[in-house]
Amino acid sequence: MITCGAQIERDLEQWGEWSRRYSDGMGFPTMTGFRRLAGAPLDWDYDISFVPIIFNISEDYALKLDRIIADMKNKQGGLECKTALEGIYVMHMPKAKLCKAMRVNTVKLNQILDNAKLYVSLKI
Repeated sequence: MITCGAQIERDLEQWGEWSRRYSDGMGFPTMTGFRRLAGAPLDWDYDISFVPIIFNISEDYALKLDRIIADMKNKQGGLECKTALEGIYVMHMPKAKLCKAMRVNTVKLNQILDNAKLYVSLKI
């Protein structure tokens, strides 16, 4: 099934939110520096399940997207695609910062993102 461009965009946005919330391996802190400055003890247990987030995609679909994106790194040019998708949708990096980190210009980054979205939509 081929997903249209606007739909895949929404799906990737939801996947990014889901990934940020449930992923243990992305390296996101469980306590921000601001909470520490506010006096929270360092051993304070932050339970993200108390924060209500409504996802418009199912857990199974998010896992499927996650597997597809993880498998990208094994394809020709896939590591760039995977890095771009994670930078934009999971880490919410501005495109200029992502371009600098990936050492590409904006046109090249947009091409990488388009290729990544096409790859994901063809694999769904």
